[in-house]
Amino acid sequence: IYKPSPKFFSRIHIPSFERFELFQGLLFDNDYNKWQRKRKLLTPSLSSSKFLRKIISSVQKQFKESENRWNLTINDEKEFDVSLWAKCITMDLSITQVTKLSSYNLALFDTNNEIIKSEEVKKILKFSDALKNFLTMLPYFVLLPAFVMDYVPGFRSIRISTERSVKFVYGIVLNIVEKRRKELNEGAEFESDLLDHMLTAHTPMNPEYKE
Repeated sequence: IYKPSPKFFSRIHIPSFERFELFQGLLFDNDYNKWQRKRKLLTPSLSSSKFLRKIISSVQKQFKESENRWNLTINDEKEFDVSLWAKCITMDLSITQVTKLSSYNLALFDTNNEIIKSEEVKKILKFSDALKNFLTMLPYFVLLPAFVMDYVPGFRSIRISTERSVKFVYGIVLNIVEKRRKELNEGAEFESDLLDHMLTAHTPMNPEYKE
């Protein structure tokens, strides 16, 4: 008798999520066979010792850079919202690990947006803002029926704005993934971030590969 993995459970079907193809991902996929294949890629990547060491190193680097900015800009005591600071460092780590892009959310927070004049910062900020917009507006699509999001003024604008953000983020990420896959196939040096681990999972290109 076929029995799905005990780690698999049926997800609640949310029609609005189909707009963003969220059912294609690990969290919301109700197809056990597809879910299992994705899990076999993600689980070893997240549990890799090289990846975990890379994360620890990245966190330490972020803290050190943030501390240096404080030493340069703060002459006395300063109060700030720790929850916002934590969100910034989490966003930076997530973007860097998945896309290899440098992210400046924490730097902007520490310097009160003083570095925003840089074109490179503006480009990355556009990406992170689109991602944050999608994550912020996602509850509307969970709680409200599709009819409201499609036709009710105000909510319709939210839907259109969110769909644009998702399309922009998907486009950037897809280009990054395709470019990095090509580089790895051509012999580029393996890096221990999540993107490289996912692209090389269960292949000889991964340093932790075992036959």
